[in-house]
Amino acid sequence: MVKLLGGEIEKADLLRKIGRIEQIAGARPVKLASGKAEGIKAWEIYNGSGLEFCVMESKCLDLLYAKYRGVNLSFLAKPGAVAPEYFNVHGMEFGRYFHGGMLYTCGLGNIGQSCVDEDTEYNWHGRISQTPAENTGINAEWNGDEYLISVKGDMHEAAHSHEHLVLKRKISTRLGAKSFTICDTVENQGFKREAIMLLYHINFGYPLLDRNTRVVLPTSITENYVNYTKSDERAFRYITDPVDGSSCDTYFHRPATDASGYTSVAIINDDLQLGVYLRYLRKDFPFMVEWKNMVSGDYALALEPCTQYPLNRMSEEAQKNMQFLDPLEDRTYNLEIGIIDGKEEIHDFEMKLKQNYLVP
Repeated sequence: MVKLLGGEIEKADLLRKIGRIEQIAGARPVKLASGKAEGIKAWEIYNGSGLEFCVMESKCLDLLYAKYRGVNLSFLAKPGAVAPEYFNVHGMEFGRYFHGGMLYTCGLGNIGQSCVDEDTEYNWHGRISQTPAENTGINAEWNGDEYLISVKGDMHEAAHSHEHLVLKRKISTRLGAKSFTICDTVENQGFKREAIMLLYHINFGYPLLDRNTRVVLPTSITENYVNYTKSDERAFRYITDPVDGSSCDTYFHRPATDASGYTSVAIINDDLQLGVYLRYLRKDFPFMVEWKNMVSGDYALALEPCTQYPLNRMSEEAQKNMQFLDPLEDRTYNLEIGIIDGKEEIHDFEMKLKQNYLVP
């Protein structure tokens, strides 16, 4: 039985009502063709539940946008989609190629502010997001009564006489699902121990993000990045209208988990009765950063699971928070992103957090 927008339907009955499955679900290859986006290759994925998202082959298989039933969920920054050839490692140039999007991957050599470590310059939030995917492919096929859709590819962060790290990514969904999963494996294909840093910059925007939108976060520790003091919950849990000339706020969270070690966080708009949740193992991402940007014209909120706090490589080395991969070692990270649709689902999601989440 498949659950679609029109209700539940058996596989055989569905196939009687369509010519090709692409009528309701698939992965459509596209190529952007104007401005600084020209040449970006991507796939538009849609699965019959009302969920649609765009995966950029040319940029780390990051997500340019996500929509549900026509409602935009993600933030698009002022530069828009920018092809990798405009990448500039120096200083504050990050702001001129940051597209925002539903997912902007930060790492693998740095997350946070730019820095110089020995003879290597590390740009703001690292290089991997500007790396085109290799060995790419899509798979869309029936597996019994389920129609599965996935996109995969490899990104190499490598330099002669330096590191050779490979990010192997697979993004998967299925017909009728209101969610998709990101499975990343980072492998050290070199022959010396390498530091790794990883942050998923997941960016929400209008109309999902609006006045009185809420952040639902089972957290026991929250600090304001500016002064490292315990934060007032209203400051990080509730969204305001945009404010001309204001500045952004950043909060560092240590989320609680359920008995299986999973944490779930969400952004919920009660007026739309719509939300988006993230679910992952806290052992993979011990920290959660919240970037709350109420600045007019840059109105966004990001929830950012991360392996370290995004201060930068040098700071995290000093704090002994770095993670390392030995030669030929790999590590896998999984993240589920899904829709919370309607008053009943919002209530159920929040009740599960209250009943099942443990304080560390």
